[in-house]
Order: sequence, then C-alpha cells, then structure tokens
Amino acid sequence: MIKKARISKLLLLFFIFSLLFTVGCQGNQNIKDQSNVQSSMKMESRSNGLANPEVSKKSAVQSSDYNKQEAVDRKIIKEANLKIITKDLKNIEKEVTDIINNYDGYLADSNQWQSNRKYYRFTIKIPQKHFQSVVNKLEKIGSINNKQISSRDITRQYIDLKARLKNFKAQEKRYLSLLDQAKEVEDILKIEKELNRVRRNIEQLQGQLNYYNNKISFSTINATFTEPKPVINNNSWGIIDSFKQSIQEFIDSINSIIIIIGALLPWLALILLISAVIYKIYQQRNKK
Repeated sequence: MIKKARISKLLLLFFIFSLLFTVGCQGNQNIKDQSNVQSSMKMESRSNGLANPEVSKKSAVQSSDYNKQEAVDRKIIKEANLKIITKDLKNIEKEVTDIINNYDGYLADSNQWQSNRKYYRFTIKIPQKHFQSVVNKLEKIGSINNKQISSRDITRQYIDLKARLKNFKAQEKRYLSLLDQAKEVEDILKIEKELNRVRRNIEQLQGQLNYYNNKISFSTINATFTEPKPVINNNSWGIIDSFKQSIQEFIDSINSIIIIIGALLPWLALILLISAVIYKIYQQRNKK
C-alpha cells in the first residue's frame, strides 16, 4: 500500500511538472512571436521609406518649413488710401516727390483732373520700414478727409509657395538626370514633356513669389489731394446759374407735356370717332 501511494505521488508530481513546462514553453513562444511581429513592422516601415523616398522627403520638407514658420519674419502686405484736402495745390507734385525721395521710394503712377475742383492722385511705392513715416508726412500737407490702412499677413501662403517651388526644382534635377541616361527616342520625348511641365510650374511659382516679394518690400500708398469746396460761386451768389437752371427745368416740363400729348393723341382721335358715330346714329333715330 505504501509503495502504491508513493508511485501515485510521483505520477502526480510528474504530471504537474509536465504541465508547467508546457505552459512556460507556450509563453516564451508568444513573446518571441510578438517580438518578431514588432521587428517585421519596423522593417516594413523602413522598407516603405526606402521604396518611396519622395513621400518621406516631401513630408520632411513640409514639417521643417512649417516648424520654421514661427521663426521666420512675418510676411505683411501694407496699403494705405488717403484723401487729403489742401488749399494750395500749386507745389503739390514737388512736395510729394520730395517726400518720396527722402524715404527711398518711387512714384508708380500719377494723374490729375478737374470737375468743380482740381484733383491730384499719386500711387506711391515706399519701403515697408518707412510706411508709417511717409503716411504721417503726407497727412501734414493738408487735412485728412478719408484714411484707410490695411495689412494682410501672407506668411503661410509664402512658405507654401517656397516649399512647392523647392519640390519642383528637385523634380527638374531628377528629370535632367534621367534625360542624360535615356537612349530611346520615345523615352527622351516623354522625359522632355514632363520636364517642360515642371519648368512651367517653376516659372509660375517664381512669378508669384516675385510679386509677393515686391508687395512685401514696397508698401503702396494711394494719396489723393483736392481743394476745399467753394463756399459761394463767383457769378453773383449763383443767380445766373439759378436762372439757367429754372429755364432748363421749364424747357424740360414743356418737353414732358409734348410727350404726354403725343401719347394721348391716338386715344383722343379714337374717342372723337366713336362719339361722331354715336351722334349720327342718335340723329337718324330722332328723324324716324
């Protein structure tokens, strides 16, 4: 009996040991499988990056550009519209030209006209750092009648244009390299077609950047100068003008009456004709 009990205990211990050993092996296998999956995922991501370098480069360029956005100077376009009233316009062109020259600007456009008063309009391009100083100088020539100043932040658009231009220039270099290696006529034609497309995009983006650079570097000031409104007219307090106006209104009223009569004449003729017919019928009945 004692031997049987020992044998049963040994069998039980052997069974428990075998079970623990099996469970441990499975756990180690799961850990190995997980590590293999993670390593394969890393290898796959690396291989994707190597297989498609354009995506990684593009994302790197965009991230670096937008990270630099806060560090770069803000790209601001400034513009002012001024309407100034001054009593003396004789030397206005010289005064405005002197202000422009003193602040390293240039006159983009100018014109003058006259209705009841004289008007002078100047479109001034001035370095942005002198923008406010020139506005203040122009205001001192006379009294401000109207003033509008606007500022437009184009930093994000500017950075985006530069990033796109950089990408297209990189494409141009790759196509030039492929063009040197191409031997078949068909391949050469295809590469040249794509190269022309890329260069058109480069020219367009470069033109937009040049436009922005000019707008940022030189602010625009539109200044209009005019004389004050006359208090009275020179022709006897406006009596002659009033008399002319009354005559014109009288003539206009006669023209209106003539037009109304002309419009009513056909109706009057029709009414008279109907009335004559009715009158004849009435006379014939009375005779009977």
